[in-house]
Amino acid sequence: MRGFPSTQLQRDMILGALLAGKTVTASMARQQWGCYRLANRVRDLRKAGHKIVVEMFIDAEGKAHEARYRLHEGN
Repeated sequence: MRGFPSTQLQRDMILGALLAGKTVTASMARQQWGCYRLANRVRDLRKAGHKIVVEMFIDAEGKAHEARYRLHEGN
């Protein structure tokens, strides 16, 4: 059985990436931090007072693919 980082550790890693100016996607969170519930971790961070913006990646055909999270510029 594979061990996964704790919820708190996942939040810390996600917040660190956001504070560094990076955008975070679900696939990135799974690959880098073993986080399979990015939307839940973002919700936790929002509840803690962080202003996080979500943008949908839209391809050339107008199809939405993946949410990208980033800190609001005034955070």
